[in-house]
Amino acid sequence: MSNSTPLVPLTAILMIAASIGAGWTGYEYNKSAKADAYYLAESSELRSAALQAIYLSERAATDSNLLSELEKLEASVEQSFGRIQNGDPINGISPAPAALQSQVSNLRGTWESISANLGKILSSRGNTESYTRAKTETKQAIDAALADAEASLSRMSTLPASDSQEKVLTEAVESLREAASILGRDGADADVLRAAESGISSFLGSISSIGRNLPQDKQLFDSLTKAYRGAQAAQRLNIKLVDSATGAKANIPLARAIWVERDSFKAASQSLVETAKALPNTHVVSPLIVGSLGGLAVLMALFTSVLAHFAATSRAQAVESRGNSIIGSQKERSKELSILLNDINEFGRGIINHEVTDDRESTKEIAKVLNLVFGKIREIIQESDQTISGLAAASEQTLVTAQNVSRNRQEQQRALEHISSLFADMSSYVEVIQEVTSHTLNVANEVSTKVGAGSDAVAKVHEGILLIADHNVSIQHRSKNMIESFQTLGRVSSVVNQVADRSDLVAFNAHLVADQIEGNDEVAHAMNKAAEAITVLAHQCKQAVGEIDILLKNMHESARDTQYAVDSSQREIDGLLDRSAKAQSALSDISQMSTSLRESVGDVTERTQSLMAQSSEVSHTMETVLNYSAENAAASEQTAQAITNVNRSAQELQRVIQGFLKGK
Repeated sequence: MSNSTPLVPLTAILMIAASIGAGWTGYEYNKSAKADAYYLAESSELRSAALQAIYLSERAATDSNLLSELEKLEASVEQSFGRIQNGDPINGISPAPAALQSQVSNLRGTWESISANLGKILSSRGNTESYTRAKTETKQAIDAALADAEASLSRMSTLPASDSQEKVLTEAVESLREAASILGRDGADADVLRAAESGISSFLGSISSIGRNLPQDKQLFDSLTKAYRGAQAAQRLNIKLVDSATGAKANIPLARAIWVERDSFKAASQSLVETAKALPNTHVVSPLIVGSLGGLAVLMALFTSVLAHFAATSRAQAVESRGNSIIGSQKERSKELSILLNDINEFGRGIINHEVTDDRESTKEIAKVLNLVFGKIREIIQESDQTISGLAAASEQTLVTAQNVSRNRQEQQRALEHISSLFADMSSYVEVIQEVTSHTLNVANEVSTKVGAGSDAVAKVHEGILLIADHNVSIQHRSKNMIESFQTLGRVSSVVNQVADRSDLVAFNAHLVADQIEGNDEVAHAMNKAAEAITVLAHQCKQAVGEIDILLKNMHESARDTQYAVDSSQREIDGLLDRSAKAQSALSDISQMSTSLRESVGDVTERTQSLMAQSSEVSHTMETVLNYSAENAAASEQTAQAITNVNRSAQELQRVIQGFLKGK
């Protein structure tokens, strides 16, 4: 059994080595697996983001709403390139291995040409945004016009109209719908956009041709008018759209060039992903090696446990034989301890000069220590004897002190009588203070009454000032309302002036229309008469406007003078309010000070009365102190008697200790 004992450390060392190997290989395998998963995820993300950017580039070339997303995808691709090449130092992932780095370099070469074209598309953001904004506005305008045109067509189907009119309107709506469909397509081809303009022009021409022959229906006329105006607005916006399409059209060849690189990038990115998937096969540490080292560590642990069990059994037998030998030696030691105990009992019976025997091997050290302890005890007893002697001397000194206390009591009695006379003098002084305090209280009450009257007067003045301020504010509001009314009259005058100008324009147009009418002189004459009447009305309106402007100017100057006077009055009122508030604050402070003075005087009066009441008790207190002094003298005599008794007891204890020291 004992021969197997040296094997235990050896097997333990082998077990530790196997455990370290298993732990290291497991760590390396876990680290490699984590890095492989990281590279595969980044490669897949790079491929996905790049393909999305390629697919999105064609639409983003003419749609500025997609440029932000395209920019994010490009940045994501660049970040993925950096993360694959540099790894993740924070999470302990090293840069990509050489095989993966080679694939990344090839893929980056393909991506550079794509990224350059993407950068050009992004750099022309201004042109693209201008085109997108113009296209959105045009599409909204033509959609609104199309909705109104369709509403007109629906309304016309319910009215008694000719088939030819309804057919013309239907074809016009179809032309407008075709133009809306063209504007809804992707791309920035100016020729295509011009085709939409021809559809809008066709709609406008058709509406103009049938406008006079339509049924007299207000709803139909309103919807057609909205559709006509909306189509005109869409036509103007479409012209701007064609102009702005030139800048956006330059992005289309760039998008096509990017699309050409799609297949080569797709193949290169797929190769990168496949290389990332194959990385686990290139590592030296495999799951088989990790499992083998772990199993070896477990086997070595079991073998070490078995050897340790055998070694423990062998050592237990050796310990048993050693215990038998110890029992025999303990019997001999118990005899020596019995002798030592007898020596200790001798000391306990009072023989403190007895020495403990120290010639036995087992109790030699204990005997030496006991002899030292007993020597210390003898020294303590001797010191106690000396202490008792000192106590006797102290008792004599205490008796002398008691005599001194009796003599001091007489001196204290004389001092107390002197203190009583001092308290009598202080009582007369307190009466004088009480008279002065009463006079001060009367003065404080008079001041408080006068301050209250002044506060009431100032408060009434303050209320009057506030009332004046309210009236002044009311005047200000009315003045402002009057100025606003003048402004309203000014706007009315402006409107009347515009009516006069437009009346002149209407009169002019009426004359033109009258000149163009042929074959009906009465109508032309009536139109000329109406135009002349309108001209006279416009002239009268302008004269009225001039007179109103003069009146408004005078009234405005009067209102401004009134406002200036009111503002000056308000400033004076503000000054009065400030001075009134300061006066109220000062009177309030004086009132508070008077109240504080009355309270202080009252407090002094109460304390003076309390002091006088307490001074009457001084004589009684002096008598009590004298009684205490007499009692202290008696207590001193009793203390002297007690000290004498203690001295007697100490002498008796000293005789006992002397006898113990002599061994009696």
